[in-house]
Parts: sequence; structure tokens; C-alpha cells
Amino acid sequence: DILDCTIDEVIEFFKEHNQGKIANKLQPLQDVGLGYAHVGQSSSTLSGGEAQRVKLAFFLSKGIKNGKTLFLFDEPTTGLITEVRARYLPDQHTSCGAEGS
Repeated sequence: DILDCTIDEVIEFFKEHNQGKIANKLQPLQDVGLGYAHVGQSSSTLSGGEAQRVKLAFFLSKGIKNGKTLFLFDEPTTGLITEVRARYLPDQHTSCGAEGS
């Protein structure tokens, strides 16, 4: 059953079966580091950080139109900012947050 597969597995499956349009819809989830999650996984089982990544993936899938978007994360996002910047915001500057504030 496809709902038991990970996002990584489903993307690969659809690419192998010439269904790139479907794979592209799932790509933002993989881009923000959720490739290990199962397609049929209930959103209530996601951690706070994972839920934020789902929201970010949704936003990124719609595209950044005006170039003036601020993201605030209240969960640890180790590696996320670097990964997202490299793919979606290559010419932007990243601000550092204050630890423990």
C-alpha cells in the first residue's frame, strides 16, 4: 500500500513510472528533510518541528512571489535553514537567532 511508503520511496516510484508531476508535488516535503516520513502518517503523530516543516513545504510549493517573506521557527531546525536557502533562496541573507531567548 502506497500509504505505508516513505515520501522518498513514493517520489522514486512515481519518477520510475513517468509520473513526474506527482513526484514534483511531493518534492518540497523531501527538500525540507521529511523524506523519511510515511505518506499515510497522521499529522497528529508529527513533532512540532516536523509540523513546521510540513507548513514550510506547503508554502515553498506555492512559490515565493514578492521576495519579502519572513519565516520564524520556534522549534530546532538543525540543517533546515541551510538546505532550504540553498534550494529556494540562493541569493538571500540569513539572520541568526539568539539562543535561549
